[in-house]
Amino acid sequence: SVIGALSILDDRPRFGVSAAEMLFLEDSADTITSHLDATILRSQQQRSERLIQALGLFNNQKSSLREWWIGQDNERLRKTGRYQDQKPNSQDRQTRMDHEFGVQAGSDTSVASQRRRQRDASTAPEPAQDVPTGPSLTTSANANAAEIRETQHVAVTDFDQRPLKTQEEQPPVIDVAKLVQSDERPGNDELSRQVKSKSDDFDLARNLENTYARASNLICEAMRAEGVIFVDAKAASATLKGFSTRSHSTLASSQPSASRRLPLTDTELRAFIKRYPHGNVFNITDSGGVYSSSGEDVSTASSEDIDSQRSSTSNLRKTRVSRDAARLGKVMNGAKTIAFLPIWDEGSENYSSCVFVWSTTEQRFFDTTEDITYIAAFSHSLTAELNRLETTASDRAKGTFISSISHELRSPLHGVLAGAELLQETELTRFQKEMTFTITMAGRTLLDT
Repeated sequence: SVIGALSILDDRPRFGVSAAEMLFLEDSADTITSHLDATILRSQQQRSERLIQALGLFNNQKSSLREWWIGQDNERLRKTGRYQDQKPNSQDRQTRMDHEFGVQAGSDTSVASQRRRQRDASTAPEPAQDVPTGPSLTTSANANAAEIRETQHVAVTDFDQRPLKTQEEQPPVIDVAKLVQSDERPGNDELSRQVKSKSDDFDLARNLENTYARASNLICEAMRAEGVIFVDAKAASATLKGFSTRSHSTLASSQPSASRRLPLTDTELRAFIKRYPHGNVFNITDSGGVYSSSGEDVSTASSEDIDSQRSSTSNLRKTRVSRDAARLGKVMNGAKTIAFLPIWDEGSENYSSCVFVWSTTEQRFFDTTEDITYIAAFSHSLTAELNRLETTASDRAKGTFISSISHELRSPLHGVLAGAELLQETELTRFQKEMTFTITMAGRTLLDT
């Protein structure tokens, strides 16, 4: 298929194109097409590597792609050969990570971050007074090249001087305070509860909440989404199990997820699960409608050989998808594409939770084949991790119960053994001696258990 045209302009009249020039144009067009194909393949490879890395980090009990990404980005900058005289410091790395993944509230207030900034500020080299603090060699070369291009009436902006996107160029950010409703505000009792739970050996509720928080944050960073929300499918109201956006996350929140809920009723959530048991994608237009590429093909059949019943069913499904997309568009204001998937739990044989992933980037559309499949694969790892935590909690509870019972039985057993020894020192019949011996052996067996 034709994707464009290569046009050559000149300010002087030309009489035809020679065979050599036409061959050169054909070679140039082939080179451009090959470059575009290579760019697409590289982009797909980087995206696949990012998705797989997020899944591996989740299985390794990690919660973010930031450290892995900054290593890849440093390697990319090293291979480009640019800015060799500029060594990236901690602040530069943090700026690049915040530009890629967003700045989450509370993430820059940690003690480690403060110490890192203080160390960078104290170790920053001061400019010498006898040496002019002018631009580096690379910057000087770029400035000289810019002057030459200006005299030749060519573009004067060097390609490596592109600033980062300004706030106006960024996609609209959804207000998570309006999206995620809270039943109560965190107080001193909640903070003390968290401090107390951290001191315990194993807290199932805290570990489950942390697992959902890690999963939501990794999915959000891997898919370059605006936000990810896990909703409890068993609760009467759509309470949250964990969420992550570019500005907020349950990883950095002091408030438990159980005190937050999504502005959806349980009836609406069950209807979503019933209509889309295998997940669905809602690609929303600027007018609030839904594209025909959302989920399965819901376009109305116009062929004469298709009966009216099938056409009416297609129209009904299209109406439902549009209505559901409009409802989710009100909840996630500004979202251009939304992915929904219910998570099935084999242990309880029921849906345990649902996940919503959305993006506000223009011309960004989720795909059922790729994105829903990846979310489903991630949900399998999430379910396995949740089952492991529940099994660990059950084993610990059994061990605690057995230890408690064993401790409670030791004192009575000592009394039984002492009484049996006293009975053996008295005159007993043959039958009484056998019974006393049986009691003694049984008591010692229980004592050694």
